[in-house]
Amino acid sequence: MNVHRLEPADEAAKRELAQTPVQPLPLNLYRRVTRGVRFAACRQREALRFRRMILAWAFALVLLVSGAAAVVVLTNFPRVLRFGVSGGMGWFDYYSTALRVALSGYMGAYSLLAGIILTVGTVLLCLFPYGRSLKGQ
Repeated sequence: MNVHRLEPADEAAKRELAQTPVQPLPLNLYRRVTRGVRFAACRQREALRFRRMILAWAFALVLLVSGAAAVVVLTNFPRVLRFGVSGGMGWFDYYSTALRVALSGYMGAYSLLAGIILTVGTVLLCLFPYGRSLKGQ
């Protein structure tokens, strides 16, 4: 190829390609390339999902802490817990008495029921996303 003379790109490419021998391609090249492209796209999607999840958790944590701080600051919550409101007893005394009365007849059925519900819920959460992810491939 003459470097000093400017040639159209198509003619130069044709001439160069005519001089090189054609090499056979492997039969599974297309599958390997598409698998690599799918893997890269899946990895990119998962990285984006992870960043969004971390951002959402950070936002929820900041919101939760700021909400708790606002409750403590605006209601003077420690004072209300310690001394109560005018004309009544403290909230801590009220809730502890109510909890004691509610749990006095407790026989353990609630924890058994909660255990069964949590087990079934965990199994369902584990199975359904797995099945959904297999359908996408």
